[in-house]
Amino acid sequence: MTDDIALNEDLPEVEGFERFGIADTGGGYDWAVFGVWTKDGVFWWSTDSGCSCNSPWSWGPVDFDGHGSAHDALRALFDWVTERYGAAGNALRDKLLDYRPTKGAE
Repeated sequence: MTDDIALNEDLPEVEGFERFGIADTGGGYDWAVFGVWTKDGVFWWSTDSGCSCNSPWSWGPVDFDGHGSAHDALRALFDWVTERYGAAGNALRDKLLDYRPTKGAE
């Protein structure tokens, strides 16, 4: 893990967890974020959204949406993006996520 993940400082601190990274749909009036924390090798994620009158996770403690492996967090991130921006890449996303090289392939 690196300490220079973009916008990592926008993730609130959660006691006992390490901040891992955040995906942000960008500024403007409406916003949505997907944050990832780690604890004991497990990835925990949470989403939040709002308008310019508040900021991510400002209404209370972080409420985690799920937890699992890095692969599980990646799948949840893709599902979150698809939910907001359509299913255009679903088949390719699934193929890439499920890909396992055959023996001898580079």
